[in-house]
Amino acid sequence: MRKGQALAYGIGGAAALILSFAITLWLTEPDLPPIEKIRLLQASAISDEITLNSAARAATLKNSPYVRGHVDVLNRVDGTSVNISGWATETITIISRGAPIFVLVFSDGKNIMSAQTQGERPDVTSALNLTSAAAKNVVFTGQLTCNPQQKLIVAAATISGTYAFLGQFMCP
Repeated sequence: MRKGQALAYGIGGAAALILSFAITLWLTEPDLPPIEKIRLLQASAISDEITLNSAARAATLKNSPYVRGHVDVLNRVDGTSVNISGWATETITIISRGAPIFVLVFSDGKNIMSAQTQGERPDVTSALNLTSAAAKNVVFTGQLTCNPQQKLIVAAATISGTYAFLGQFMCP
């Protein structure tokens, strides 16, 4: 083999190595930080459970049976303001370590309220056998604006990268 050929093969091999490295980086984009996944979900056009699941997949959140919650109160305060409260938790606390859960309310394709869980609910802690760490962040409360009979979609998302559909409600 001549010197020129060896040099050409060496350059070609190096170029192929660099190209394969670049393609590998492009195909294995780093995962978004969990809070960015939740922000992506908040910014999504969600009008029902199907669009919630689709937006959550696009944000790389995983649907989880371990994310649980319930809306206890949904009552009108005045002409447009509505109070909402309830609880949400992630029952696998090894993953969550009791971190707050993000509760998101959507209507007409827009996120109209976001809250984080904070506070204890002994009845929920007992019923779900939660750890003391998880028990500290169960309660959510918030206020939103909606018209009577306007459809509300409620979801919970975690910093561990999971979410759950908590239900569809009608604004009082």
